[in-house]
Amino acid sequence: SQTEVNTLEQDLKRSSEVVLDLERRIRLHEDEKAAFEKELQEWRDKYKTQARELKEALNKQKLAMEQYTDIND
Repeated sequence: SQTEVNTLEQDLKRSSEVVLDLERRIRLHEDEKAAFEKELQEWRDKYKTQARELKEALNKQKLAMEQYTDIND
C-alpha cells in the first residue's frame, strides 16, 4: 500500500541521513588521528634531537674532564 511505501521511503531517508552523519564523523576522526600522529612524530623527532645533543654534551664534558685530569697529573 501507499502508506507502507511512504514509511519505507521515510526509513530509507533517515537511514541515509544516519549513514551520511557517520561518514562525516569518520572523516573528522580520521583528520584528528592524522593530526595526533603528526604531533607525535614531531615530539619523537624533538626527543631524538635532544637525546643526541645531550649525548654529545656528555661526551664533550667527559673529554674535557679527561684533558683536565691529564693536565693536572
